[in-house]
Amino acid sequence: MTDINNLASTVDLEEPWNTPNATALDSMTLETYVNSKLSTADSRVLLDVAIPAILSTEMREPSLLYSLWCIAAAGDETGPGTINRLIGVDGGAQDSRVSGGTQLLATLLAERLGSENIYLNTPVRKVQLKESRYIVSSDEITISA
Repeated sequence: MTDINNLASTVDLEEPWNTPNATALDSMTLETYVNSKLSTADSRVLLDVAIPAILSTEMREPSLLYSLWCIAAAGDETGPGTINRLIGVDGGAQDSRVSGGTQLLATLLAERLGSENIYLNTPVRKVQLKESRYIVSSDEITISA
C-alpha cells in the first residue's frame, strides 16, 4: 500500500498522461503491479476485497495509471489521496454513505418533482443566469428556475 500511495502521489490529476512514466503505468494492469510487489497471500486477500469496493472493478481490469489516478483523486485540502483514505471509514470514502444507496436521492427527487416535470433524453444545451433565475434550455424545452 505504501508503494501504491507513493506512486499515486506522482500522478498529474489534471493530465494523467503527463505523469512520469505514464506509458509504462498505463501498459500494465493493477493486478500485474500488485503481483510483482506482494510477498504474502494475506496481502492479496485484503486487496482482492478492497479494490472492487474502491474502484468497482477487479484488479485485472484497470490499468495501473487509471488506478493510481483514482487513488490520487481522493485527496483534498487536508491531505493527499491514498489507498488508506479510500478504504478507511472515518473521513474516508465509506464515511458518508446514503442508506438505501445514492440512487435513492434521484428516485425521491423524481417523486417529489412529478413525472410530468422530468425530461429524459433531453440534453441541456444552454444554462444562463438572468438576474436571480437560471434559464435552462434544451432542443425541446426551456425552463426557468
